[in-house]
Amino acid sequence: YHHDVAQTKTFWAVILTLIRAAEITLDWKTLLAHTRRLLSASFYDPLLNKASLWAQSGQTFFVGSGWLKILARLGSYKMYEFNRLAHFTGIEEYCHTHYFITRTGDTIVFLIADQDTAARAAEIAPVLIELFDARVIWIQPESFYRAPQSNTSGNSFEVVDLPVADESVQQFLDFVLAVQWVTYAIGRVDAVDINTFHAGYDTERLVAGTLQTIRKSAIRVPEIKSNSNE
Repeated sequence: YHHDVAQTKTFWAVILTLIRAAEITLDWKTLLAHTRRLLSASFYDPLLNKASLWAQSGQTFFVGSGWLKILARLGSYKMYEFNRLAHFTGIEEYCHTHYFITRTGDTIVFLIADQDTAARAAEIAPVLIELFDARVIWIQPESFYRAPQSNTSGNSFEVVDLPVADESVQQFLDFVLAVQWVTYAIGRVDAVDINTFHAGYDTERLVAGTLQTIRKSAIRVPEIKSNSNE
C-alpha cells in the first residue's frame, strides 16, 4: 500500500536511512535469503489469517526493550495510520504502567531479541492470556526459548519466527519487516481504503488539520554556485 501519512514518514525515513547505510556492511547472500523468507507467503499468510482476531482488540501494545523499543514505537505509529489505538513500551515498563490500562481481548506484541527478555516475557504472557484473554504475538529469532503454550489456546498465542542472524544489523532488518507485516495485517482488516490517507478514516478533516498543525520544514538546500574560473 502507498499513501502519505504525516505522523510516521519522518520517523520511518530516519530508520530507512540507517538501514540503507547499514546494508553495505552486510553479507548480501544472507540479506537476500532473509528478505526472501520474510516476504514469502509462508511467512505472512499465518499473520493475515489471524489478523481478523487481532483487529478485534480495542488496543495493541508493542513491547520491546533496548534497541527494540525503537521498533515498538514504529509498530504503534504504523497502527495509527490505520486509525487503531496502540502503545509502545519496554517490558518492565509495561508491567508497572501500561499493564494497568490493558483490557480484555487486547493484543500484546512481544519483540524478543535476547534470552533474558524471552524468559521475562514468558512469565508475563501466560498471566495476560489467563486474566485478560489477551492475544499474544511473540516475535523472535527461531532458535530462542519461548513462552510455554500448554495452557493457552491456539488463537491466544502466535509465534513469529525470524531467521537466525549473526549480525545485529541483519537482526534489526528482520524485526523491521516483521513489525511491518503485523501492522499491515491488522490494519487492513475492515479498513475503508488502505491506499488513502489514514486508511480512509475521516480523511478530509484529518488532512485539513494536519496541514495546519504540522509546521512546514524550514530546511533549504544551499545553492551551489559554479566557479567561473573552472
